[in-house]
Amino acid sequence: MSIRTDVSSAADVERLFSEIHRVYGRLDVLINNVGTTIRKPTVHFTEDEWDFIYDTNVKSMFLCARAAGKWMLKQRAGSVVNISSILGTGGVSRRLPYASSKAAVDSFTRTLACEWALDGIRVNAVAPGYIRTDGLNQAFVAGILKEDDMVRRTPQARLGTPENIADAVLFLCSSKADYITGTVLYVDGGIFRVPGSGASAFFPS
Repeated sequence: MSIRTDVSSAADVERLFSEIHRVYGRLDVLINNVGTTIRKPTVHFTEDEWDFIYDTNVKSMFLCARAAGKWMLKQRAGSVVNISSILGTGGVSRRLPYASSKAAVDSFTRTLACEWALDGIRVNAVAPGYIRTDGLNQAFVAGILKEDDMVRRTPQARLGTPENIADAVLFLCSSKADYITGTVLYVDGGIFRVPGSGASAFFPS
């Protein structure tokens, strides 16, 4: 089943989760995987652009977690996985709304995990590093990012794959992770464990 939804709209989200419950009768897993960014100097950002990024990256997670939580709390079981980013950990130029919104996702994850721990609901996040996607390949072609630099600075000396992220999410949703909550799992090839390899190195001004 797929339902087109604006996850930054409370009415849309409530309609989505009502339909999920009508069809399936319960909800065991919520994966908050939505995000957007705009690249420009901070002084050139408009208020509308800031609100758009935060509504997409943070507000949507609150709305979906709130709706999912209503059912999970009744079940006293469930797993929530939020998709964050390594840019929420390290500073990066020309990405202020995106990077700070991902830092908010990390705090959102830890705080909600504490609130729901005794109710049998686990809340974790996955923070991808540089994953070879169509979007990243386009950034290479446009000269926004430099693939050679990213590979050279990554301890595993390669970019990640979408399957690397999917496997991490699957693990956190599984019973093998039943004693893990409030964790931000970095799937980044070790990039933030090496001095001088922060995200800002890959984003020319």
